Amino acid sequence: MNDQPRTLGGRYQLGKVIGRGGMAIVYRAFDLKTHQTVAVKVLREEYAEDPEYRERFRREGEVCRKLSHPNVVNLIDAGEVGDVSYLAMEYVDGETIKELINQTGGIAQEDAIRVTLQILAARGHADQRGIIHRDVKPQNVMVSRAGQVKVGDFGIAGMADTK
Repeated sequence: MNDQPRTLGGRYQLGKVIGRGGMAIVYRAFDLKTHQTVAVKVLREEYAEDPEYRERFRREGEVCRKLSHPNVVNLIDAGEVGDVSYLAMEYVDGETIKELINQTGGIAQEDAIRVTLQILAARGHADQRGIIHRDVKPQNVMVSRAGQVKVGDFGIAGMADTK
């Protein structure tokens, strides 16, 4: 998939690339059904035919379906169109903790405590559903312009054996 806008599944008009990971590319997109901005995560083309990567991507969608919390990037839709696997998620208008630290050189103690409490709330919600994130890091935590913290990228999350 290139960086030119296109429509996925007749619903998501893909725009600018807003993130790149090891197995997926994330686009800012417009949902033609709800008329809202969303983020659409698309499995990279080089993994489209690989059953292991497709399964990992499908499992991420399954994990995300079990989560609904103010401090978690929420899943809107998941599916496949031809050989393109995608996850449509809530768009967070803001920056990652990593970007904020790089811009300012650090985070004030009060802000760090506020962010940490919201991350813990997201982790607690996931834990209650038997989901272990396994990759909480500054790149996977967003802070919206309004100050809301959102944990995302449950790509390598696992299910707890006890739940």
